[in-house]
Amino acid sequence: MFYLDPGLFNEFNKRFTEGVYSGQRKGQAFYDYFNLKKVTSDTDLMDRIYNVSDDEFDALIAKTFILE
Repeated sequence: MFYLDPGLFNEFNKRFTEGVYSGQRKGQAFYDYFNLKKVTSDTDLMDRIYNVSDDEFDALIAKTFILE
């Protein structure tokens, strides 16, 4: 699991809702916003985040990140 600042997560959600990432799935936008391409410890997981459907996004994030 990875730690994620809840304020940063809330800022991402706000920007996504405002349409800043129009044309992207939520997983793609999250991947770009947090620059997950730099995470080398678990590239398979980062690829799953990028490719996750919007319907499955929240569940995957809850399994992957601790908001703290």
